[in-house]
Amino acid sequence: ATNFPIPIGLASSWNEGLLTEIYNHVAEEVRARGGQHVLAPVVDLTRDPRWGRTEETMGEDPFLVSRLAVAQVKAYQGEGAYLGKNKVAATLKHFGVHGQSEGGLNVAPSNIDERTAREIFFKPFQAAITEGKVMSVMATYNEIWGLPAHMNAYLLKDILRKEWGFNGLLVSDYFAVNDLSTLHKITPSVDEAGLLAFKAGVDLETPDPGGFRDLKQFVTSGKITMAELDSAVARVLIAKFRLGLFDDPYVDAAKADTIVGSLQKRAVAYKAATESMVLLKNEDNFLPLDPTKVKTIAFIGPNADKCLLGGYSSKPRFCISPLQAMQEKYGKDIKVLYAEGVKITDKNNWFADTINLADAAANAAKIREAVAVARQADVVVLFVGGNESVSREGWAPNHLGDLPTLELLNGQQELIREIVALGKPTCAFINSGPPLS
Repeated sequence: ATNFPIPIGLASSWNEGLLTEIYNHVAEEVRARGGQHVLAPVVDLTRDPRWGRTEETMGEDPFLVSRLAVAQVKAYQGEGAYLGKNKVAATLKHFGVHGQSEGGLNVAPSNIDERTAREIFFKPFQAAITEGKVMSVMATYNEIWGLPAHMNAYLLKDILRKEWGFNGLLVSDYFAVNDLSTLHKITPSVDEAGLLAFKAGVDLETPDPGGFRDLKQFVTSGKITMAELDSAVARVLIAKFRLGLFDDPYVDAAKADTIVGSLQKRAVAYKAATESMVLLKNEDNFLPLDPTKVKTIAFIGPNADKCLLGGYSSKPRFCISPLQAMQEKYGKDIKVLYAEGVKITDKNNWFADTINLADAAANAAKIREAVAVARQADVVVLFVGGNESVSREGWAPNHLGDLPTLELLNGQQELIREIVALGKPTCAFINSGPPLS
């Protein structure tokens, strides 16, 4: 698929039109490959950037996120009752408060009062429902106002449906129904967790039936009425009818191959990248560098020769590192040197459960090598920050992803000090999901 910048980067464009263009293309690619329902956009407001999912959000401002959320939903779905073959059902997530939990931890309680929730955190959800007419909403993992969101009827029924008039599909987050039992300890029974979630308003459990597997017993016993069951089933069927799945559910594989990752879409991705980058400082107009005046340049840092795409990203058709790009475009005219400087983690794998910081002694040797390389250059470009293993969704006790600090990790500060001490003209590119201090 075409790889567009991460949402926190796209939000830095402040460009509703750009997001409309991007998500028109995303919807077309998803639908061409047989998808009809996307679990996006993330419209949580990040108020604690230690949270590992910061990169998936569009920042901290309720107005900006609201406008970009509406643009995304309309691009995904279109604005008609029935969706075209190039459109998909969108899902707002994660309803509740997911961007300011205790300690910045992914599933910790969100101790936010109702007034603050309504005036700040709920604004993007409300806008995307009332203006964007989103088809689906996902509840958050977290506890809010003393109850986990997935069993909070006041949140899911009274506010979402009765106050805001949402009549679409309410879906669970992955394994969040089970979490009512296993994480929140509300009940020892996963079946009972399913009953609590269903009664609170959850229509569809993802990714697979857990608590909803045996709902039939509660219909038989009368704890779930046929009217409640019919309402949930109707919302699922209405979504499918609106998507045309009962009329034409098939895709053309050959056509999909011409759409996904096409030159047209890659051009939009390039434009989006140029608008997403943020120039933090440019003293004395150091940038852009003049290629006619630079004879030797050193690319130094743990991210100089990596193609970092962010979590939940698959590999696009073409993926190139900054070093490779520099060598490809200017290698004939400029001598390009490289040193890793430090290694951040023992592996860069978003899916790996156990991640450790790389060996400190080995990094000390790498810093000495980088200094030796930098001495040979006219200009040094540092590539520092994080990677997909450092900050990510911490979805389980054995798969952590939230940060304890916003400092550059594992020798990067020392690397920067040593390089800057050489007195060479130096600039830095920071590749990171969350902001770093």
